[in-house]
Amino acid sequence: MNSDSTNLLDSLPPAPGLDFPFDQFQRYRDIQIVVSELAAGLARPQLRVLDVGGTELTSQFLPDHVIFVANVVEDRANTIQSSGAALPFPDRAFDVVLSVDTLEHIPPALRPAFVQELVRVADGYVVVTGPFASSVN
Repeated sequence: MNSDSTNLLDSLPPAPGLDFPFDQFQRYRDIQIVVSELAAGLARPQLRVLDVGGTELTSQFLPDHVIFVANVVEDRANTIQSSGAALPFPDRAFDVVLSVDTLEHIPPALRPAFVQELVRVADGYVVVTGPFASSVN
């Protein structure tokens, strides 16, 4: 590992516990790194982040940011019940829009509308992650 990588990892907040499946932990840790770098590059310590299809893990990995979660199932106070293909937010409402482990659950015919909505409500940055190496998805 080079010194730039070491400095980046040292500058990140500690990761939540390792009690998640490794692939899920890794994707959220990657999100943590990306959002931390975006915040640093924008010289803004706190970003407005929307996680479409998200869970409580987003807040655990990004505790310094303002997190909103949109999901078809409303299960917490900070969750907005909504389809990712028709988000109830104005254009460019969030600094970063995430979709972690969600796109593979969207029927293929609805995926273009889903991604268009992510782009519409983002003010510059959209990050989509998931198990895309699967032949099923």
